[in-house]
Amino acid sequence: CLRATFPHLLPPATADQVWTSVAATLHAPKVDAAESHKNLAAASRHQTAAHMAGMSKSSWKVPVLTLGAVLGITTGILWWVNNKGEVSNVSQSLLSPEAKHLASSTGLRASMTLSDDSKVNLGSESQVIVPSSFNEKGRVVRLEGTATFIVTPDATKPFEVRAGNATIVAKGTEFSVRAFPEENQVMLRVKQGQVEVQSGTASPRTVAAGGTLAVAKDGGQAEPSAAALNQAFSWIDGRVVIENRPLKEALVELKRWFALDVVVKDTTLLSRPVTMSVELGSKKDAIAALEKSANVKFAYEGQTPTLHDAAGAAPTPAKKRK
Repeated sequence: CLRATFPHLLPPATADQVWTSVAATLHAPKVDAAESHKNLAAASRHQTAAHMAGMSKSSWKVPVLTLGAVLGITTGILWWVNNKGEVSNVSQSLLSPEAKHLASSTGLRASMTLSDDSKVNLGSESQVIVPSSFNEKGRVVRLEGTATFIVTPDATKPFEVRAGNATIVAKGTEFSVRAFPEENQVMLRVKQGQVEVQSGTASPRTVAAGGTLAVAKDGGQAEPSAAALNQAFSWIDGRVVIENRPLKEALVELKRWFALDVVVKDTTLLSRPVTMSVELGSKKDAIAALEKSANVKFAYEGQTPTLHDAAGAAPTPAKKRK
């Protein structure tokens, strides 16, 4: 044993000693593997105990503290992995073919009640995606477009709306969100209760009743202007409001809320400013307000609705506006 451990401390073995060792190995009784493992484990414990007993009080503190640090790091990693896994599971459930897509058409609005009795009022050209597991372990939906949520209170399962790059969490409240994919920010207005907003690396922000918030694509949070809010949520009060926006953007709103798809051949008109406020139910009033604000003329070319400069507008055919 000593030779195997410290061969440099002993003189070289003679031929007789080598033969004796070989013979002993050949004729040695068979070793039970389980018993051998048990003996090695016992020896290891004995050596460890002896080693620890010989250490001073100051010397054993380092490995104990190191073990504590390792346990702390391990716990943190496990929490992160579990939390990330939960977030990933929710994201996958929203993308699953089994998720329900509750949508409104162009020019129309829709209302629905979810399985937890929360209500969703959708604006035009909007949809809310509801996973099949909604209200089982959590209440998470995704919004594309604009909607008002009237949330049934449940302290154990907060209601979460994912919209653009923002996550809005409420336990029981009423709030409206606008998050069309082509727009540069997510708009929020809280009517009752309060919500918590998370976006990017910004700290979570609480928005109470009467509060508003705009979340940019980079996650930045700011108070929106009154004009921006009016344009974002006037549909809730049954109106379409456009304040000093280029005709190009105004036409997007007219298509969305009135199903009015207009062709403009003279692209120089698209930069003209538009300010208008009309009721949602009247396409005729919307066209009249647009003509007056942008100094354009609406007309049909065959079956195609078009806009022309009012100064040189094409004559309006006899087809009536609806």
